[in-house]
Amino acid sequence: MQDHICRSFGAVFVSVLVLSATPLAAQNLVENGDFASGLAGWTAEPYVTATWKAIDASGSASSGSAQVMSLGTTPFSYSGISQCLPVTGSTAYALVFRYRAPTAQPIGTEVVGSLTYHAGTSCAGEPIGGANSTRALEIKEAWTTFVLSDAANLVTPSGAGSARVSLEVSKSPTGLSAYFDDVAVVASRPTTLTIPASASIRGQNNTFFHTDLWLFNGSPVATAFVTARHRCVVGQTCVASAITFSIPPRASILKPDVLAESFGDSSTSGAIELSFNAALTKVSAVSRTYSPSLPAPTNGTSIPALASSEARTRSVLVGLASNAGDLSSGFRSNVGFYNPNATSADVTVALHGADGAPLGSPLTRTLAPFEPFQLNDVFTALGASTNVTLNAFAVVTSTVPVFSYATVIDNQSSDSVYLGSTDDAP
Repeated sequence: MQDHICRSFGAVFVSVLVLSATPLAAQNLVENGDFASGLAGWTAEPYVTATWKAIDASGSASSGSAQVMSLGTTPFSYSGISQCLPVTGSTAYALVFRYRAPTAQPIGTEVVGSLTYHAGTSCAGEPIGGANSTRALEIKEAWTTFVLSDAANLVTPSGAGSARVSLEVSKSPTGLSAYFDDVAVVASRPTTLTIPASASIRGQNNTFFHTDLWLFNGSPVATAFVTARHRCVVGQTCVASAITFSIPPRASILKPDVLAESFGDSSTSGAIELSFNAALTKVSAVSRTYSPSLPAPTNGTSIPALASSEARTRSVLVGLASNAGDLSSGFRSNVGFYNPNATSADVTVALHGADGAPLGSPLTRTLAPFEPFQLNDVFTALGASTNVTLNAFAVVTSTVPVFSYATVIDNQSSDSVYLGSTDDAP
C-alpha cells in the first residue's frame, strides 16, 4: 500500500438467523428448545392447544416441533406456550426462535415471542421488565426465524431472578396454527472486530486509494447482521451514523470502496469497527486497500479484522525496512495506531536495529478516543532517516490498549505488505 494510509488517517432486531447448534446449545437457558421428542419443560397457556409434531425446522427425522393452535376469540391478545428460566440481574439476553405457518391461515394474525423478567426465581407476580417481538404472520410453509436482541429493555433489572419466555399466537381468529422450534435464550455477547486502517482518498503522486471489505457469515442457514462504524482521521469529515450489513447463511458479501460507497465518506481514511452478537452468530472479515482504480492493475495489501484482544499496551512490529530516503530502490515503512477506547491514549513508538540498538529517538503522541493515526516513513519521523536496513523492529507502548500495525512498501513497484503486531509484554 502506498502512502495514503501512511498519511492520515434501544433497537429490536428481527432477522433470519439460524440457531447455530454448537454455540447456542452450550449457552442456551431453555429446556427442550429443540422439541426433540415432546413438549417437556413447556406449559400451555389458556385458549390454545399445544401438540408435539414430528416436523423439524432443520428436517431432522429424529426431532420435531411444537404446534400451537388458537382456541380463543379475544382480539388483540395472545396465548401460547411458555417456560420459566433462571437469569442474572443487570445482564442482557437474546431470544431466538423459528416458526412455521402452514398455508390457508386466517389473514391478519400475528406470532409473538417475548421475555418478561421477574423478581423471584419462579416467574411469579407481575413482571419487572422485558421485551417482545411482534410480526404479521407470513402465510407460507417455510420456516422463519425471529431474533430479539440488542434492545435496552432486554437488560434484566438488577433484582431479576427469573424470566418467562413465551411463544404465542393471536387469540383471534380461532384456529390460527403455528409451529415453533429451535428456541434459545442466551446471555448476549457483544463483539467488535476492528480493521485499523482503510482509505478512500488520494495519496502520494495523486494516486487514489480504495478499501474493499469482505464479510463472511459462518452459519450454515442463517443471516447475520453486523453494525459497522467508520472512525475518521482527525481533520476529516465523516458521517457519524452507523450502518448495518446483512450476510446470508454461509456466504460472503463484498463492499467495494466501502468508505465512499457504504459509509458515504469519500476523501477520508481511518479505522472500521464491525459489531455483532457473538452469542448468536460468528462473523469473519478482511479488507484490502489498494490503488489505482479497477480494472487497472493494482497494488495493495490485505488488512485483517482484529479481535479486541489484539489491542495491547505493549507490542512489537517485526520486519521494518528503510532505504535512507532513496525511493528508487529498497523499501520504506509506515507505522499506524488506533485507539478503540473512550479515553485518550498516550502512544510511544521506538525503533530498534536487528541487534536491539535504538534507532533515532522514541516518539509519543496522544490519541483522542476512537482516533486513528499513522506515521509515514517511520524512520524519518523518528530521526533515523539515514538507515538502510531490511531487519528493524518497533516497540509500541500505550497507556491503554491500542491496535498497532505497520506497512512496508516496495519503492520500485509501490506494492506493500501489512505487518500485524505481536505481544511484547516484559
